[in-house]
Amino acid sequence: MQNNELQLFQQVGIATTGNYKYSEIANSFNSPGYTSLAGNTYFNSIWFVEGLAVLADIGIGHTWTFLNGLKIVNIQDKQLVFDSTYHCRYYSKHAVISTVVEKVTCLILESAAKGGLPVNPLHVEQKVRSIIVDGFAQDQRYVLNYNTQKFLKA
Repeated sequence: MQNNELQLFQQVGIATTGNYKYSEIANSFNSPGYTSLAGNTYFNSIWFVEGLAVLADIGIGHTWTFLNGLKIVNIQDKQLVFDSTYHCRYYSKHAVISTVVEKVTCLILESAAKGGLPVNPLHVEQKVRSIIVDGFAQDQRYVLNYNTQKFLKA
């Protein structure tokens, strides 16, 4: 990672310099894992989509992989827009994507309602799903670089 990209990680409050590495297999940036005395491994994965950073707290047990927490950060204003912890929720990339789509859709619909803007919830959900799914599918190194150039203020 280049210095500006590391700065973006720091500015959105999800990493310290140099502790995330890109994984081609997972197409995500992963923190170093650690293993507990019980033999479970824990680490964080980060994905970037248009204007958002998504941080998943993942735990790998003896039999299952769990999603222990999920955060969504708005890159532009560096605001945490969603933060939740889970207990016994099985991890899958699909589960992460579905939760991000649901939460971002809800935020947009709530904002539209507050502003008195008539919107079609189905159209909003479809557009959000398209953006999120596309963002997760793209090479995250490219998406990180794109978001760094677009949102990082020198």
